[in-house]
Amino acid sequence: GASGAIQNPVLVAIPCFIFMGTMLERSRVAYDLLHILQIMLKRVPGGLALSVTVMGTILAATTGIIGASVVMITLLALPTMLDRGYSTPLATGTIAASATLGILIPPSIMLVLMASLMAISVGNLFLGAILPGFLLAGLYFVYILVVCAFKPEWAPPLPDDMIALEDTNYRNL
Repeated sequence: GASGAIQNPVLVAIPCFIFMGTMLERSRVAYDLLHILQIMLKRVPGGLALSVTVMGTILAATTGIIGASVVMITLLALPTMLDRGYSTPLATGTIAASATLGILIPPSIMLVLMASLMAISVGNLFLGAILPGFLLAGLYFVYILVVCAFKPEWAPPLPDDMIALEDTNYRNL
């Protein structure tokens, strides 16, 4: 008879998460999110790094995909951060840390697979991962603020004219 993934209806969630992440990337919602977060946090030291951390947390909480979010955040944020004069270790570390939150923050593909393999409730596993996931995101936030307070040259502030609301390229719907 049939065995493995065919008999386990929980695993149906995996392609749904992958589809959701692909739609966020293809619809440019993630790009617009990063742009708006940059505008909101441009006065804060390390605002761009904080924007990437917030974006990684939001993408982790909506898609649960690890590889796709790492690639997407890297393509969107790394060139921008380096162009703005951010230090390479801060830029790459922020992207790597925040993009991999998708492993922990529910809904996560890894948690679905772990629950399936261990024959435990996916809901209970999701509940148990919420606090550590958001705590880790908060600690990333605090770390970036502390680093930028002590080494402001690692994350120079954005000029006032660099990001304006007028330069968003919204399409006519």
